Amino acid sequence: MDSNDDTSMGLVYNGHAPLGWSSSTGNLTGQNFLDNEKCLRIILALSEYPTEPSEELAALERKVDITLEMVAELLRANMNLPDPVAFNLGASQLSWESSGSLPAGGEVIDVAIYLHDLYPRPLRLKGSVKSKQDGRCTIALNEQSEEIQQLLEKFIFLHHRRQIHQQRHA
Repeated sequence: MDSNDDTSMGLVYNGHAPLGWSSSTGNLTGQNFLDNEKCLRIILALSEYPTEPSEELAALERKVDITLEMVAELLRANMNLPDPVAFNLGASQLSWESSGSLPAGGEVIDVAIYLHDLYPRPLRLKGSVKSKQDGRCTIALNEQSEEIQQLLEKFIFLHHRRQIHQQRHA
């Protein structure tokens, strides 16, 4: 991706996750908005870490994490998830790399992206293709509800902050 795309996105969550797209079949519905809000709230809850857990709480948390990982693994084994791709998610656009087919420039598409390994439900986004170059597609995201937009920005901010923390401690 060129540097102009990086800077125009503001804070960005860089990741690798299953992502699928299809030509748009219409507007996102109220149910899509509710599903997206629920998805982001659950992912944010799964991403929270206590600042100073007690030993008992930490032991319980490890057991719950193991159980969640086992259940998620069973779910993923029985689901037909799209292939994982490298992506950059900003508050107003999404870009990803693909060796497969990409949508046409200007096309409106629906995207399903699975943002958390332990929660195999997709965040469903809609957007217009801004650019397609060298196996990378960038879409401008259609507006979401204010609540979903805030949750998306919080998710991106938390992951951006974690990436900086990991880089400093690597």
